[in-house]
Amino acid sequence: MSEMDVVSVWLGHGQGRERFQELLDHRVSDDGLGEIVPAPFCRAFGIERYDPDSLGGFYLPRPTRMPVLLYDVAEKARILPDIDPSTVANCHVLLYGCAYAGATKRLTCDGFELWFVGSYPSAVPRSGANRP
Repeated sequence: MSEMDVVSVWLGHGQGRERFQELLDHRVSDDGLGEIVPAPFCRAFGIERYDPDSLGGFYLPRPTRMPVLLYDVAEKARILPDIDPSTVANCHVLLYGCAYAGATKRLTCDGFELWFVGSYPSAVPRSGANRP
């Protein structure tokens, strides 16, 4: 399995859909060079190179059980066995094309507590790889 065919998964909880989306939004530098500044989530976990289109997430206003939170995630059947059934969260982050191997497994970023679950074979092969 190449890095292109993998998805890394984080779960978490926090308040505010807009704040959650801001964690995942990259921006273009204002220094005139037009370089992409990584999303706060990626900077916090030490992920320097990634395709911004490969980063996504989902937020619910209230914590919920994993089968509900991961309902539309194609890799759900691979992910759920690694999560304690009593776990509740209200957001998840998916980064396709990245087999995350960073030292940081859990942190609080802009009011959201996020923890790394694992990297899994992707149900959707990608054309480019990301590196932590």
